[in-house]
Order: sequence, then C-alpha cells, then structure tokens
Amino acid sequence: MKILLAGPGTGKTTRIKDLIKVDYTSARNILVLSFTNATVTDLTKKFSDNPNVRCYTLHTYALIINHLNNFHILEDKTEASILQSLAKKFEVELNQLSDFFKCRTYAKLRD
Repeated sequence: MKILLAGPGTGKTTRIKDLIKVDYTSARNILVLSFTNATVTDLTKKFSDNPNVRCYTLHTYALIINHLNNFHILEDKTEASILQSLAKKFEVELNQLSDFFKCRTYAKLRD
C-alpha cells in the first residue's frame, strides 16, 4: 500500500498514474481515495481508461465498508498474519483469500 499526501495542484493525479504504470501494472484492484466529490469526479474521468482503478471519497468508501455486513473485520494482527501466511502458502493474493473467507483486514502487515 502506498499513501500519497499533497496539497491541491501539486500533481497527485499524475503521480498516481505514474505509480500505476510502473509499480502496479498487473494490479486488479486499485483504490484511490479523496476528500472531495469534485476531486473524485475528476479522478474518475482521468482513470476512465483503467477499469481496475476505483475512486471514492473517504466518506463514500466508509459507507461501503460499513455496509459489508456479511464480512468479518480482522482487527487482530494475529488473525491477519495467519491469513497472510495462507495467501503466501497457496500463492494467492491476500485480497482474493479475504474475499473467499469473507473478511477484511486493515492491520499493517509485514511482507
């Protein structure tokens, strides 16, 4: 995960596009969050050529997450580490395994 923090007009969108082209060309799910609806509208247009990029406001994304009632949130780093180990063992992405087990983790995990 990478986080880019910068003020308005500093080239965040260009930097994000460059990161995707260089570091995440094979990524199937890229999430871009912003504070304002105007920025999300602009980002959605700019990323319209890449169907793997989803752009939301933080508020909208929080609503999406909170309405995943059938998903279990792994708040414990031990549970999240077990899931990460299984993903490595079976050579699948952590997100795919999370979807399979209907869970999400927001814990910071080591690679």
